Amino acid sequence: MLAEYNTLRELRQSLDTVGENRVNFFLATASGSVVGLALINQLSVQVEILFFLNGAVFVGLFSLGLITFARMVERSVNIILFTRGMNRIRRYFSDRHPAIERYLWLPVYDDKPSLKATLFDFKARRWSLTGLPPMVAIINSIITTVGSVILARIALNIVIEWSLIIGVGAFLLAMTFQYRYYSNRVQAKRQSTLINFPSPQKVK
Repeated sequence: MLAEYNTLRELRQSLDTVGENRVNFFLATASGSVVGLALINQLSVQVEILFFLNGAVFVGLFSLGLITFARMVERSVNIILFTRGMNRIRRYFSDRHPAIERYLWLPVYDDKPSLKATLFDFKARRWSLTGLPPMVAIINSIITTVGSVILARIALNIVIEWSLIIGVGAFLLAMTFQYRYYSNRVQAKRQSTLINFPSPQKVK
């Protein structure tokens, strides 16, 4: 049981490290793309070429953002499941030696930490488990907004007010898509996860 506990702990730590590295890579790529776009839009080229170059950068960056978001969702869900597994092992020892439960700081129930089907939970106390997906989702939505505004201005040559309206619509669409993906993924994991040791007031 101790070997299993150590394995789960190492897997959880590995997910923490890999997740942070992946997000750092995404942020570095986004920063480099912003500099590249600034240079591209200073070129004296045809509108069609300028539209193609901007579109290629934004599509590639948003695709990378979606992949990063999906990986961050999986990371967060797996960290929760590994933590629940560690709680089960603590429960194993506390069932055999009930006197030690009062000395255990972490839970002995396998319905905690909870799997909540919400992307943004401002009351959550475990941001280390759920903080990266919301951050990546917001960055992806901002990328979508900026890309939509720039491409609309280049392709349609419309006033900035209409471009901003298009950008707001793109932001809402991107956020809605990512929210639905997160909710569906968490809901599916909740339905497939067996709870053996629920807490007195179960919050799944």
